[in-house]
Amino acid sequence: MRRSFLSLMAIFCALTGWAQSEITLQPMGRTKPFRVIISPSAQPTVLEASTNLVHWVGVATNAANAEPLTVTDPQSTNILRRFYRVQTVGAPLPDLSQLPNGVFMPPDGFNAVQYAPNGKLGFIVWRGKDLVFRERNGTVWREQIIGAFGNTYVAGITEEYRFQPLTALLYDSASRAHILRISGNSVRHHVQQSSGGFAESAAISLSALGSTFALFNAAMGPGDVLHITVVPAQQNAAVSHGSNKTGAWQWSTVTRLTGNPRGFWKQSYAPRWFSLAVDSQNYAHITFCPEFQLPTGPEGYYQPNSELHYASNRGGPWSTQQIAYVSDLSGDAGHGACVAIGRNDQPAIAAWYNERWRTGSSDWCQLHYYTRDASGAWSKMIVAANTDGYLAADGDKGTGFAPYLRFDSRGWPHIAFLDDAAQHFPMQNEYADNLRHAYYNGAQWVTRTVYAQTAALERQIVYPAMAVSDAEMTFIGLDRRTVWQTDRVATSTYYFFSVHLTPP
Repeated sequence: MRRSFLSLMAIFCALTGWAQSEITLQPMGRTKPFRVIISPSAQPTVLEASTNLVHWVGVATNAANAEPLTVTDPQSTNILRRFYRVQTVGAPLPDLSQLPNGVFMPPDGFNAVQYAPNGKLGFIVWRGKDLVFRERNGTVWREQIIGAFGNTYVAGITEEYRFQPLTALLYDSASRAHILRISGNSVRHHVQQSSGGFAESAAISLSALGSTFALFNAAMGPGDVLHITVVPAQQNAAVSHGSNKTGAWQWSTVTRLTGNPRGFWKQSYAPRWFSLAVDSQNYAHITFCPEFQLPTGPEGYYQPNSELHYASNRGGPWSTQQIAYVSDLSGDAGHGACVAIGRNDQPAIAAWYNERWRTGSSDWCQLHYYTRDASGAWSKMIVAANTDGYLAADGDKGTGFAPYLRFDSRGWPHIAFLDDAAQHFPMQNEYADNLRHAYYNGAQWVTRTVYAQTAALERQIVYPAMAVSDAEMTFIGLDRRTVWQTDRVATSTYYFFSVHLTPP
């Protein structure tokens, strides 16, 4: 029986092109491990095994060999079904975490890392001017440079971590990667080919919407329908949504924002609140902030105020709802949010809530989770309210910044988020770091720290992104290491990082 499964594996390898060497199975009995014989290879190889042809684990990495090589799989004992494949291992890829100020996340970070339906893991970053795609199929990583479309890093400018073009990575139902990037007044669309390379399909015109864009999101719906939302880089801009679900691109106006779509004062953290999700009927769901207000209070201090709003075209025409606001109009309810589709095809939102003093300084903040029932009513849960040791001189100010929400196959929500810290110089600066993960197991929220550090003024995280599969969770982002000359002048060095964890 085991030989028949190996025959199936040989057919699979022939069809997909993954087998780089011939493999022969040597069964050792129901309770003994498999021995796999690999044919001679002029290049190093890795032997991988799977029980379902989706999730692959490495068994052994082998040097180039002139004679057949026998590898024993100790994990195969008492496994009734085991598939094998051999992949050629190329030269080691550069360690992205060792390229300071050389690797940057796509602006806002949403859709920077994804798992494909067949279990592949992919992510995109900007390395220098190059848009780089890395993909792991099983245990082997490969890299593809999509093109030199980016900009050169210049230290010290406003939002220096955000200088690269807006970009997104999606996977379709056939596990092909799609990379979308804003270029002028169009979206350029790169599609992965069977060879592993990319070909550019027809550009998606945005000329009727604007000439440059401040905000961008993309999603892949059922039937591999593309959805895009954009906001032009101008005052009082419109939020526009487009999709090709009718076979041609059609655009509509969701709502119109007031003021600067990027928000008010740029803090030492990187806010993001504009997110997109698509349900099983190819309807779109969006979070946004209609206006970032900065009035002056009675004491003469600025009082930041923002609201969290939600929009959807599920009912036909676009409708919007206010989800959260700060009752005394001094605080942030719309400065950090992410929408995803959860149980019963209903939207859910993870959001940062920051209550402020009348002077504008942060008092406390929390990570909130909103769900909607079939009647359209929203309910709120408090996920986390305290930091995991990420403190500055103002004490524990709370947590929940830059939330990133995704669901696993069980319908459990997972949220990546950052702790918040604050210090007065004499004006208050805020910082975000300590990448944490929260999940709801059906009874309670459980949190753990994924990427820890404690020096709030010297270390911040920018644009953390997360992907979830049944076998693994991956987190990526920028570690911003800062040296302050004054309370407003600093020198920063950016390091890319990635973390891989086993799901709960």
